[in-house]
Amino acid sequence: MLYLIRSFLILLVLLMCVQKTRGREYYLSELRYNGQIGELSLCTDEFDHKISFFEIKDPESEEVKRLPASQIFDEIILLKIKDYEVIKLRSEDFNLSYGGNFTLDYLYNGLSNKRKQIELELTPSFEIQFDGEKVFSMRFIENKFLGQIVGIKKVIFND
Repeated sequence: MLYLIRSFLILLVLLMCVQKTRGREYYLSELRYNGQIGELSLCTDEFDHKISFFEIKDPESEEVKRLPASQIFDEIILLKIKDYEVIKLRSEDFNLSYGGNFTLDYLYNGLSNKRKQIELELTPSFEIQFDGEKVFSMRFIENKFLGQIVGIKKVIFND
């Protein structure tokens, strides 16, 4: 009997932890690279409505990669191929309650390790904006050298 009560209490605590980290989900943008499609969203805590984590979903396999939102102050790696961090997000002035500015950093050329950055904003209503326009999708155009993909040439928004 004591074992049952203990197991029930542990289960209750685990359920409370899961609920605390899973509030509302906000769809941010579609991500397209090299024929692959993914979806970027964020989830807030149901109690204080702060951003708790970002999610990257693969609609075909339904695999979800969950990344802690606080990691944006260091880097959130959206796409890694082999040893290359291809697409990353980072910010120095991001606020987990209402968003802020962040940098989309991408590998332009893996041969020279050259990277490029685009400044984006996450609004208080949790929408990504580029130059004041809402972003629905991001398409990453491959940069090729001798027919091989070496990085990302450019990013096209809302294509």
